[in-house]
Amino acid sequence: MYNTSVPAGNIAGDIACKYKGNSGRKGYDKGQLTLKLQEVSAIQRSTSRATALSIDASIGVIQRLLASHHVAERTTTIKPVLTEANKLRRVQYALSFVADDARQHGDTFGHAFDPMLNIVHVDEKWFNRDKKTRRFNLVKGEEAPQRRRHSARHIQKTMFLTAIARPRWDPHRKTEFDGKLGLWPFAEDYITKRKSKNRPAGTKLKKNIESVNSEVYKHFLLEFVFAAIRKKWPRGDRGRIIYVQQDNATPHVSPRDPDILREAKSDGWDIRLIFQPANSPDFNCLDLGYFSAIQSLQYQTYIASTEQLIEVVEASFRNLDKQKLDNIFLTLQQVMECVLACKGGNAYKLPHLGKAKLLRQRRLHRYIVCDAAVFEAANAMDTFCQSYYTPL
Repeated sequence: MYNTSVPAGNIAGDIACKYKGNSGRKGYDKGQLTLKLQEVSAIQRSTSRATALSIDASIGVIQRLLASHHVAERTTTIKPVLTEANKLRRVQYALSFVADDARQHGDTFGHAFDPMLNIVHVDEKWFNRDKKTRRFNLVKGEEAPQRRRHSARHIQKTMFLTAIARPRWDPHRKTEFDGKLGLWPFAEDYITKRKSKNRPAGTKLKKNIESVNSEVYKHFLLEFVFAAIRKKWPRGDRGRIIYVQQDNATPHVSPRDPDILREAKSDGWDIRLIFQPANSPDFNCLDLGYFSAIQSLQYQTYIASTEQLIEVVEASFRNLDKQKLDNIFLTLQQVMECVLACKGGNAYKLPHLGKAKLLRQRRLHRYIVCDAAVFEAANAMDTFCQSYYTPL
């Protein structure tokens, strides 16, 4: 068209296509592609390449489906297998934090959760010096940091015991109780016998305790956790029973241990050790997000020794905002409501409460309200099982 239009007097030339009607590569129907994807197992759609192969399409097609939000990437985590007895115990434990009577709470009618001001959560966690793969936000032309370890499969780590409670105002001390009772490494001092290029002989260093058994755990519980409760606990709440919740790990001591009972009742205190429901890490505030928040801060510093790891983890624990801890207690209440709704199971999707926005608007409460229908159904399940079934 261009070559014939110029001699005919069209100086700019005619660049219109000579083909009439629809022409070119035919488009694809995104709706049909999504229907085709649903016929393929999700296991075969873990990457863009695998997804493209499963429906005989190009990777570009899958990427455009992702960009147009017709297909979305989702992650899943492995959850514990729950027996019927586990589910019943989870329902009973969650119900113990919900008020029996339903009331009007603002715009919501239902059963209020207990604010959980007399619960202490304790748990252990391995903190690694580094992780194999890390992500950095770099400017154009900037080189990524080079990280080297002796072995990527055996990165040094140290176990810590952590105890937390819900933050609140302490009127007697006229200050804020931040809920951070303490974080203690399972490590011990030792004296080096030989010199090295890094330090002379006779230097005091730290090493991991070889075996964290029940005796070691009980020592930490008595000497550190109980002592921290007596030192930091708000005076106004001292007359209440203080529950120390632990999981069902093998080294954990029995609540009926004589040493635990003697120390828990001394000096007028009433501290009681309890187990959280079996196979229920989602009932512990430390596992719900506090540990990951601490480690996220810890990973912002390069660590080369056990002493430095302990120092950085302790600093991260101190520097973490107390509001983060308070939010996790609200998340725990949301988890319990979801557990009641799914009859003790763990196949639930946690709703987004928007805590940051509510906090800015000064509308963030210290408890959530359980839906009345959810409470009644869970309570009926508990009553029925108590009549016909005795959990192990």
